[in-house]
Formats: sequence, structure tokens, C-alpha cells
Amino acid sequence: MRQHILPNVLGPIIVMSSLSIAGAIRDEASLSFLGMGIQPPDPSWGNMIRDGIGVILQAPWMTVAPGLALMLSVLAFNMIGGSLRDIFDPRDIAATIEKK
Repeated sequence: MRQHILPNVLGPIIVMSSLSIAGAIRDEASLSFLGMGIQPPDPSWGNMIRDGIGVILQAPWMTVAPGLALMLSVLAFNMIGGSLRDIFDPRDIAATIEKK
């Protein structure tokens, strides 16, 4: 099983895990933004964005900075998952060996 099944399911498991982590971060921030997630004074990107909405005309960086941090962290988890899948995909490894 380790030799045949695990290498073939490792890539999809890695991708699904990274997508789940990114989705959980996004969902938590969304719920916190709506006031149904983590409650102040605990820090959350959703709370920071919600707090910045009230002063967006005077200080737009209070909304932009946590929004960018949230976007970059979700993107990073997606990119890491895709890169790890490329590394551990046995078909790509076999194709690379055959080319050499």
C-alpha cells in the first residue's frame, strides 16, 4: 500500500489540506467582519477590516493593510499546496527520470 497507493494520493491530500487551511482563514475573517466570529479584544483580520471601515475616508490604510495580509496569506497557502503537489507527484517524478 505504501508503495502504490500513498504516492498517488499524497498530491491530492496536500492540495485539499492547503485549500482547507486557506478557506478556514478566509471564513474566519469573513465571520469576524460580520461580527459572528472572534470577538474583540482578540485579534482577527476580519475585526481589523471592520474597524477600518468606519474611518476609511480618513485613514484607508487601516482597511487596506489587513485586507492585503489576508489576501496574501490565503494566496500563500494555495501556492504552497500547489508547489508541494508538484514536488510529490509520482507521475512528474517518473517523467523527469525518463527524460534524463
